Amino acid sequence: MFLSEWINDIENDSVYRNWPAGVQELLRATFPGVIRQIRHNLFNLVLFLDPLREESVELVKLAELFYKHKIPLRIGFVFVVNTEEEIDGFSDAGVGFFRLLNYIADEYDLSQALMSMVSLYNQVEGGETLSVDTISAYLKRKFPKASAQRILGVESEYDDKRRDGALFYKRSGLGSLPVALFNGVPLSPDEMDPEELETLILQRIMDTTTTFQRAVFMVQHVCMETLSRFIFNLPNRTLCICGRLKPHYVVFPL
Repeated sequence: MFLSEWINDIENDSVYRNWPAGVQELLRATFPGVIRQIRHNLFNLVLFLDPLREESVELVKLAELFYKHKIPLRIGFVFVVNTEEEIDGFSDAGVGFFRLLNYIADEYDLSQALMSMVSLYNQVEGGETLSVDTISAYLKRKFPKASAQRILGVESEYDDKRRDGALFYKRSGLGSLPVALFNGVPLSPDEMDPEELETLILQRIMDTTTTFQRAVFMVQHVCMETLSRFIFNLPNRTLCICGRLKPHYVVFPL
């Protein structure tokens, strides 16, 4: 079992409540290039990131862009940080980042955690990395009544599952960070350029929509459960992430 936070849940979040839920919506005529907004988690993007690497900055901002513009894409993060059992978030920026986000997600909500990630990275100058000073200053400014020691310190209350991200990543054999999975399929290193990734993900959504449309058209009484099984049985599936607050990873053989 391994915890990864989904930032959004298209099936249940109120922001998507006005979207149609019927699987037959996949067959509704639209203009070419239009992405259908259907209230199901048909398209999933998981980003494995080291929060201190420069590439993570633009990838987090891209995820926020997808979320802000209501692209029908469920977005999850796996942060790979220091795995030492006793570590101070005041001295390790990656650990401090992880604990701060856990605090915001637990005490507020996941969407605010995403916005906070973007705000933190907006304070990082080009060519630099996130620092403990930036994290501490952000915490003090945005949450002045919060105890920095309780959040970032060695005995932090917001350290749950910190080591699991790195351990799972190490066992997965996914390759060097950053890594992205679209519907369980890893993107190649050449596809991870943030300047190209937005177009690539949107194209993947449209291409996968065509595959789903074919499945719906061929099966007269298709339902979302049937379509989900179809998705998970597609070739080249390596990882499937299920659930939100306590998701688990199911590993499929190649």
